[in-house]
Amino acid sequence: MSSVAKGNATRIKRGAANARKPRPVVKRTRKTRAQRGPSWFAKLLVRLHITPALIRKATTVALVGCACVATLMVANLAGVPRALKSVAAHQLAKAGLVVRHIEIDGLDHMDRDTVNLIALNQYNASMLDVDLAGLRNKLMAYGWIADAQVTRRWPDTLVISVQERKPAAVWQHGGQLALVDSKGVVLQPVTADDMPGDLPVVVGPDANTQSAALETLLAHAPRLKPLVVGATWVGNRRWDLRFATGEVLALPEGGDQAALALAAFARRDLDNDLLGKGYKHFDVRDGQHLVVRLNGQDQSSQSSETTTPTPGSKHG
Repeated sequence: MSSVAKGNATRIKRGAANARKPRPVVKRTRKTRAQRGPSWFAKLLVRLHITPALIRKATTVALVGCACVATLMVANLAGVPRALKSVAAHQLAKAGLVVRHIEIDGLDHMDRDTVNLIALNQYNASMLDVDLAGLRNKLMAYGWIADAQVTRRWPDTLVISVQERKPAAVWQHGGQLALVDSKGVVLQPVTADDMPGDLPVVVGPDANTQSAALETLLAHAPRLKPLVVGATWVGNRRWDLRFATGEVLALPEGGDQAALALAAFARRDLDNDLLGKGYKHFDVRDGQHLVVRLNGQDQSSQSSETTTPTPGSKHG
């Protein structure tokens, strides 16, 4: 029984029941990326109208500029700046960095063509060759210009900024008329027909240098200031004021004394309407009395003059 069982026993091959089936091969495909639109930086360039050509030009300017700066630094260290500056200027000119535009700011009275003529010879010159200090010195030679600045604006523009003087009076001297500022600087000649009607006429040698003092003096009588059409600087020490109504007022020497006398006369005119009443000359030079002379009276005649105390202090 045991032998039969042994004989009928089926042999089992090891590994036959555990055989694995081959796995199917899965082909992986790469996902294609969706195409993206322009970046924010590209959109910004388009919005600012910055084209590739402009970028190339700016890059060229920057590279040439850096090369020129480096050249000048080396030249200064080596002690030969002039020759290398000339070379650098030539290279800038070859790169197209020459003066093509001139901008002028700050002009009000001065003729723009005059300033243009000063800078005219700089057209088509290398930007590095422009003599900024020399141009400024030429501009400062004109009376109207109180200050001037000349600067480069790369790649091709010169900028001229001007600060003009303000006219303060018309100076009459030697039969000529000229506009002057508060410091007495002559701005330009004028004729009787084209001189400003709102400026006083100062008469006499060195009267132009007293324009600021006259302005200060007239501030003590603001009601009379619009009526003053002329002022004569007498003996380089005092003023004779001429009014639009034809009268002349002789003031004392010294700024303070003249101011007090003018203020006193203004009060007297307010009370008595002195101006425009046929008087010819008023004299307050002694600071205490008002001397009045009528039209037609001889200036040398003392007996025909009327003397009255001025109101206020003993100084007028």
